[in-house]
Amino acid sequence: MAIPNPEYKPDWQEVHDFHNAERKRIDVEREALQEKENELFQAGVSYQSDERKALTRDSQALQEEWDTHHRECLRCLDRYQHETVQDAAIWLFDRFDPSMGTIGA
Repeated sequence: MAIPNPEYKPDWQEVHDFHNAERKRIDVEREALQEKENELFQAGVSYQSDERKALTRDSQALQEEWDTHHRECLRCLDRYQHETVQDAAIWLFDRFDPSMGTIGA
């Protein structure tokens, strides 16, 4: 008898798509920040300037936001999409590469 997965979400694909789109949005924002950082560097603006410090803070905040969305994408794949614990195990073991060896080997 199959054991129901308590974390199963029938709408997991929609959840994944939302968080994946957010990661892509953040990637674009991070690219814009990097371009601004490069401009300031080329202009010789000090790392200690308020503008450079603000860019660093903004970049760190975007990274934290991206990490949050990334974790939720991973949860969709390894938890939310599987109706049963057995389905999750099959999905997981189908992705295991035995050529990687064993722990401690």
